[in-house]
Amino acid sequence: MPRTLYLEHEIPAGYLEARDTGDTRGMDPALAAYYEKLRLVIAGPLFSATRLQAILGLQTGAYDDLLLAYRARHRNPVE
Repeated sequence: MPRTLYLEHEIPAGYLEARDTGDTRGMDPALAAYYEKLRLVIAGPLFSATRLQAILGLQTGAYDDLLLAYRARHRNPVE
């Protein structure tokens, strides 16, 4: 029987507050910008132009540089 693999991930600073209150000031700036785009896609007005633009941006990788910048600053080397 296959075993389930559990990976441990660190919750980014400020994420829980952003999720609960919408305030991203406690997050890394690049991660906060990416989170805003993602939140717009998930919870924005259904047919708004800004939501559709964010969907397209996520689909095409237009915001990948934000994640790369965050990862570069918060990289945890594997031991």
